[in-house]
This record gives sequence, structure tokens and C-alpha cells, in this order.
Amino acid sequence: MHEKDDLDLLLDNVLSNYGDPGPDSGLERRVLAGVRTRMAAESAPRRRWLPWAVALPAAACLLLIFLAAPRTVHAPAGHATSSASPQEVPLTTTHTGSRPVLIPAPAPRNRQLPTGLQFHRGDRASKPVALPKLDVFPTPQPLTPAELALVTFAAHASEDERKSFIAAQKQADAPLRIAAIEIPPIESPAKGTN
Repeated sequence: MHEKDDLDLLLDNVLSNYGDPGPDSGLERRVLAGVRTRMAAESAPRRRWLPWAVALPAAACLLLIFLAAPRTVHAPAGHATSSASPQEVPLTTTHTGSRPVLIPAPAPRNRQLPTGLQFHRGDRASKPVALPKLDVFPTPQPLTPAELALVTFAAHASEDERKSFIAAQKQADAPLRIAAIEIPPIESPAKGTN
């Protein structure tokens, strides 16, 4: 290694002071202050929508719960007429003799009772309802022109025509055979011609 001359010493001295900012120039404080302001500016919009991001799904869940909840009032299984209020069990009026009598109307059949309140009454036996039926199923349709031609052919064709028709059908149903394709190689033109 060679000895340092005056130029080397001058360069070393200048380079050693080049990166030194000096005593407490405030560079670190300025950089940290800039980072803090950027962080505050970026996090402010996030903080603004964060409550909405939690509140909207919670409100949607509550709305679904209220919409899906059954809205029927169920009468107790034992004594529905004695302890029920007029709003819970609808009443109908029937005339027996000279005075009208109020009796509870039967509950609609499409109402679902909770598992603990389900009961069976013998006086409400359901009768099976006969569904409408067709006399002939499927409903007959008029023959298409192709079907009419086949019926006419079957009624008026001779035995030989029928056999040839059946043979043609079998031949039409047979798998197709495709001949192998042979392509001869292209001959290169003679030298000197295109």
C-alpha cells in the first residue's frame, strides 16, 4: 500500500465532514414530525368509517332477526278459552236457540307452534282432499306429420318394403367409418425457380 500524500489527506478530511450535519441540526426531529403528520392524515379517514363498518352489519343482523321471527300469538295447550284474551283467540258467534253463544274460532292450519306447545285435538281430524285428476295421463296429442307418415307406411307397405326399411334403419344406426386422410409431402421446387 502506498503512503498518503497531501491530496489523499485533503480528501479524507473533506469526506469525514461531508456527512456530518453538525451539532444538533434538528434533522431527526423534523423527520419524525413529518412521519407523525403523514400517519395522522392517513389514519383519520379510517377512524371515520370504522364505527359504520361495525354498526351496519350489526343493524342488518338485527333486521333479519326481527323479520324472520314468528308473529303469531299461541294459546296455551290446556285451557285456551278461559285464560286467553280476545286478541289471542278470535271468537265467532253462533246462534243456538234464542241467544247467541261466543265460541273460539279454530286456529289457522298454516301457523306453526313451538315444540313445547304442539298438541293434537281429536275434534280437528282432517279429511283427505281429492286432487283433480286427468282421465288419461299424459293428455293425448294429435300425431305429427312424421308419425302419420309412419302409420300410413306400416298399414300399406308390403313385407319386402318393411324389411328394406328396417335394414336401412339398422344401417343408419351403425357407427360411421371415416377413411384415413393421406396428404402427400410437398416437393421442393428445383433450384433456381421459385
